[in-house]
Amino acid sequence: MKKITLEEQPLIKIENRKGLYHRNIIDKSMGAKNFTFHYAKMEEGGHGVAHSHPENEHFLFVISGELELRNEQESHRVPAGSGIFVFPGEVHEVINVNKGPTEYFVMYSPPRE
Repeated sequence: MKKITLEEQPLIKIENRKGLYHRNIIDKSMGAKNFTFHYAKMEEGGHGVAHSHPENEHFLFVISGELELRNEQESHRVPAGSGIFVFPGEVHEVINVNKGPTEYFVMYSPPRE
């Protein structure tokens, strides 16, 4: 077993995203073989860029605030207490539509490199 405390994990600025930070909770460096799990915080007005994860299933669960996820065909609002599953290879973009920061957990399987 390995006990993890969120506050002990460094908050990392994601360079190619506006206002996005994350903390690795579980990843390959900690011995995970089947998934990656991290905490993310997106500042008000923050957003990603359209991208995909060709080999990874991807699940986002919002714990405070509200996100909007878009792909080429649809757009979904994801408020606190709900999540969204993104299929491998699906192009998507994440936008913080909340007045203030939005916090969420992200899981990938298999683990991200």
